[in-house]
Amino acid sequence: MLTFHSFERTQYLEMLELWQNGKGEWAGKSAGDTYGAEHLCRLLVSLPELIAQTNMDQQSVGRLREELIKMTNWLGKKENTLKYFVNEYETPNQSYIDKARGY
Repeated sequence: MLTFHSFERTQYLEMLELWQNGKGEWAGKSAGDTYGAEHLCRLLVSLPELIAQTNMDQQSVGRLREELIKMTNWLGKKENTLKYFVNEYETPNQSYIDKARGY
C-alpha cells in the first residue's frame, strides 16, 4: 500500500473507492494512473531515510544512487517536466481540509 502524508490520506481513500468500484473515468485505473511525477519526487526525497533502515550493502546503495541520479536527470529535462508534471495545482476546499483533519 502507498504511504501518504496524513492530509492526503482522505483523498487516497476516496480514490481507492473509485478505482475499486470502477466508476466513470476512474474505471480500471490505479494509483499509477492518478498520481504524477510530483508524488514520485516526494518519494525520492524520502528514499535516503528509508534506505538507511535497510541492510543494503554499500555497493548496492551506490548502484541505486547512480540509477536514481540518472532517473532524476531524465525527469528534470524540460520535455519531461512538461509531460509528467502538472501545470497548475488544485487547492483543497475547506470541506476537504475539515474532513482530512477529522472535523
